[in-house]
Amino acid sequence: MALTLAQFSPSGELLLGTADGRLRTYDSGTGRLRAVLGENKESAASTSTSGLANGHLTERHTCLAWAQGTRKEKKKKGASPLAIVGTAAGDVKAYNTQLGELVWRASNCIEGGVTSLAYSSKDGLIYATGADCRICALDVQSGAVQSSFKASKHPISCIALSPDSERIFGGSSSLALWDSSSQERVSKFTGHPTPVRAIAFAPDGSHAASVGTGERSLALWPTTNAPPPTASPSATTTSSGKKAKRGGLRAAVSSLPCPDPLVTLDACSSGSSAGGSNPSDFHLAGVSEAGDAYVWHCASVPSTSGRQAGEGEASVEGHLVAHIRVDAVKGSQSSAQGEGQPSEAIMAVQLQPGTEGPVLLIARGTSAKPAFHSIPLSQQHIQQQRQRAGGDGSSAAEIVLQAATGGVLLDSTVVGKGANGTGASEHTKSSKAGKLQHSKQDVTVLGPENQGAPVVVMGQVAAGQKRRAEGTEDEAPVPLGERGAEQEEIEDEGGIEEEGVPLGERVAALEAQAEGRPSGGDGDGEPEDAPGPSGSSKADSVAVLLTQALRSNDRVLLERCLATSSSRVIHNTVARIVPRDAALFLRAAVDRLLSRPARAGQLAPWLRALLHHHTGYLMAAPGAQAPLAALYQAIDGRVALYQQLLRLYGRLGLITAHSKKAGAAGDGEAGAAGPEPEVVFEDASDDDDEPDAEDPFALE
Repeated sequence: MALTLAQFSPSGELLLGTADGRLRTYDSGTGRLRAVLGENKESAASTSTSGLANGHLTERHTCLAWAQGTRKEKKKKGASPLAIVGTAAGDVKAYNTQLGELVWRASNCIEGGVTSLAYSSKDGLIYATGADCRICALDVQSGAVQSSFKASKHPISCIALSPDSERIFGGSSSLALWDSSSQERVSKFTGHPTPVRAIAFAPDGSHAASVGTGERSLALWPTTNAPPPTASPSATTTSSGKKAKRGGLRAAVSSLPCPDPLVTLDACSSGSSAGGSNPSDFHLAGVSEAGDAYVWHCASVPSTSGRQAGEGEASVEGHLVAHIRVDAVKGSQSSAQGEGQPSEAIMAVQLQPGTEGPVLLIARGTSAKPAFHSIPLSQQHIQQQRQRAGGDGSSAAEIVLQAATGGVLLDSTVVGKGANGTGASEHTKSSKAGKLQHSKQDVTVLGPENQGAPVVVMGQVAAGQKRRAEGTEDEAPVPLGERGAEQEEIEDEGGIEEEGVPLGERVAALEAQAEGRPSGGDGDGEPEDAPGPSGSSKADSVAVLLTQALRSNDRVLLERCLATSSSRVIHNTVARIVPRDAALFLRAAVDRLLSRPARAGQLAPWLRALLHHHTGYLMAAPGAQAPLAALYQAIDGRVALYQQLLRLYGRLGLITAHSKKAGAAGDGEAGAAGPEPEVVFEDASDDDDEPDAEDPFALE
């Protein structure tokens, strides 16, 4: 079961929780939402820098802590505490829980992520640690780094500060105790087989309890500054399975069994305001991974055998006092499956001193609607719970909290002390068919944090235009709000009926409207997706369709958007999409260009507009480098042949020109049947002046 990261304030009046990246504070007395920390300003800043639509999801919170306000706020009566938050990016943030604003932010103070926080009211410092094996001290007023020292050779998973703020106890699988002023290690302990998940100091600071990840036991360690004992070769095995070695390793003084692995721990003195108990006795409470709460009573006894504690150190004996869980709702999915898991889980617990003994404050439910309970842990009350459950005097008391069945807006439970004295919520049922009754006090009032963007319905306008098209002009169209019919007709230029029309038909109608052809696409004998002349399409509608196609990976819708040929619409559409969608569009366009180079004429205007409007983001985005390189190689491969083809074209043109010239010269002389003789002899004498020769054989 995924648990919500939550923690009570030192006074128990507020609960700080985060489950989806949002930080919320709730009033434990009324159960109502007090504030959403940094929702407006910080989310907008995170959105602008990361390019994501939801800025609250850009950071993952890893640990929480509470601190007192600044010096100016301390002087004010009833000043709200500060909420300290650590992130996986290594930042530490402080919020004003009354105004819900970010007070300061220490960026990258812990490299690799913050894993644990601790507050020192004595020095006004926030101690942060994490993956860089260092402990960093931050000023609670400004967030400035006051000091930093390397505390271990391995990443530290959890730390806790002693009640007097003089010692720091923590580590990973191996534990150590440091002096906060000198920043030197005082003692070293055997530790756990797995990294420590939670640590809690006893109220007097003599012992500290720790639990490892996945372990079903708690280990109690001596945290006094006494010299560590020297372990003998025959030292017994500690609760973690390790043997105390020579050289100053201190072993656990006690080990308490736990049915389930724990994720949080808290401690409180067992004494009451009236006195009458040992001041060194204390209670331990924790939340398990299954969403149940467990309470132990621990008492310090002098060590006589020395089996687990060192010489001069007091041992601790403890036993399980109570087990608190949330009952499964009848008819729910979990109860129907028979798995025995509750529909709700306990998020956080806190032990507080009471008049008759400690009181356990519990927060259960979800971060959207938590419920709070107060359970007394006096001996008389625990004995009553044991008798009611049918157990003996030595067994743990079983306390069952009734789960809410009214949902988030209407709560069917009454927060407070129930009739059985357990503090559990009691269902209020009516006498008719067992239905739940709700009063005016049960209604949750919606505040500004529940406000969303307004939704405009265009179905009424489309219906009015349809009636006018059918000839019923005498009937006035149904107005949308207080606007007139003429204004509605001007705003709805497309005239597309959207009520009850599938998305595919609306997209086809928008495409036909943009290309200036009929909406049907079948009347002129052309296919529906045939490219037509570019019309006066709207860039905002194409941008919406393009964004939807990219985020849903709809290839058909993307091809319809790419069919737009108007350069103005293309530039305006690309300018409207966010940078993250621009990177997705670049990859999709380049893939289509590489698979079908013949589409270069269609994709070139889109790619040109994309590089024109989003060059800065594409150059910095790591995921856009591969498509840009592929696009450059494809263009370079085509351009490389351009010079060679140009030279070949010139030579072919020269040869063609010479051939045409030679052919024209040969066709100019008509009647040239063969080659002419080189020498022609002509007689210069006149044949008419010479007399004809007489023929001697001629007859007279």
